[in-house]
Amino acid sequence: MLRHRIFSAVGMLLALFAAAFLLPPIGVMLLIMALGILGLIEYGRLLRHAGVAVFTKIMLFGGVLLTGVAYLDLIGIDRHPYPFPWEIAALTFCLFLIMMQALRQPPDLKTLTAAAGTILGLLYLPVLLNFYMRLALIDGLPASGSVVNWRVLALFPIVTVKVSDMGAFFVGRRFGRRKLCPHLSPGKTWAGFGGGIATAVLVSLFFALVINTPDAITESFWRPLPLAICGILLAIVGVAGDLCESFLKRVTAVKDSSGVLPGMGGVLDVLDSLLFSAPVFYVIIRIAA
Repeated sequence: MLRHRIFSAVGMLLALFAAAFLLPPIGVMLLIMALGILGLIEYGRLLRHAGVAVFTKIMLFGGVLLTGVAYLDLIGIDRHPYPFPWEIAALTFCLFLIMMQALRQPPDLKTLTAAAGTILGLLYLPVLLNFYMRLALIDGLPASGSVVNWRVLALFPIVTVKVSDMGAFFVGRRFGRRKLCPHLSPGKTWAGFGGGIATAVLVSLFFALVINTPDAITESFWRPLPLAICGILLAIVGVAGDLCESFLKRVTAVKDSSGVLPGMGGVLDVLDSLLFSAPVFYVIIRIAA
């Protein structure tokens, strides 16, 4: 199990770096869209296991729509001096479709939970994942030759959180005694939590000392101390995201969202700690820029 987990994690990181430096902007959008759709499929399967029949077709359509509209918005398709909030409009349209579908069902608690579960799925996956596109395209399309530079902002929270996960796993496995949140994730310990934070700080220092300052932010932010603080925040948010998915799995009585990745579970099991990290980091760099 441990060997499979390590191989899956290394393979995922290699694929991530290959995608970050080789894919064109529309390729990054399609990757985010694919991950969102796969995550929504697993999310819908989880809820159906608990007896909540989410509106799957509307949810998948909404995932494609929200990511596509976010991409068009980011590359500046609307040249009006006061751009229309297309993403909010798309989310409103999805909400309208969900409620229209609910009106066709019996007016009971089952229909209400199905509608609520569908809305939660759209907010939980495509809306949050789209922040990785915002980080990658924070200043629109990059100038020629600057691909590595502008995609560092999208890579930073992913690498920090995932390497922090690995640090937490090994430290907790060796020194963990006191449980962090036993009713949701019995394997998590306070020692592992501390190890994850320490690992995140080390990763942040690596980015600050080795990687050049991305164009979208100031040099005063891309320094060891500010990035180390970011690393700590991202590690904490990553654990919170992991526990949120653990909550879903506890409610639905499922161990893993699927078995796509040996030793790691499904796509949702991989994305869980990343979902809240991008919005947090995006807000930080918007303030610091």
